Amino acid sequence: MGARSLRVFLASMATVALVAAGCAKKSTTGSSATFDPNGSIVFNIEQEPANFNILTSDGNNFNGLQLMDRLWPSVYHADPKAQFFLDTTFMDSVTQTSTNPQTIVYNINHKAVWQDGTPINADDFIYNWQAQSGLPQFTDVGGAQYDAASNTGYNQISSITFSPDKYTVTTT
Repeated sequence: MGARSLRVFLASMATVALVAAGCAKKSTTGSSATFDPNGSIVFNIEQEPANFNILTSDGNNFNGLQLMDRLWPSVYHADPKAQFFLDTTFMDSVTQTSTNPQTIVYNINHKAVWQDGTPINADDFIYNWQAQSGLPQFTDVGGAQYDAASNTGYNQISSITFSPDKYTVTTT
């Protein structure tokens, strides 16, 4: 991606982030990004990432993570002091209900949507698990194996179930 394309992409992503931030609850955890006088988000990174999919082997790098951390939905984020906090624009709650087998219940915020307005729900959790699991029965578009950066943890998930409305997701 050329420098101009990167600027155009980042400007469009900054707009999405600003709109999302305007709709979200204010966080007291701070941010590593700064805003310039024009309202754009400014990131300082050492090099341009190979791509913006940090879940793939060639996109999994620190610079890409820094750029995408607040643009992609994530259950948890880290503040500048490396303390993790729940992203309440995406999740209402996360609860461990069992340790053996480990069972986690995710309650998705009903207002969480992708940029096109599609609700974020259990389908996204299932897709991400399949893509990151490393299991051969799950393939990408055209039947190709997923190119996961890592399957750590995902390869240990035995099931994902969900409520009828798809906003409560249980992983075992």
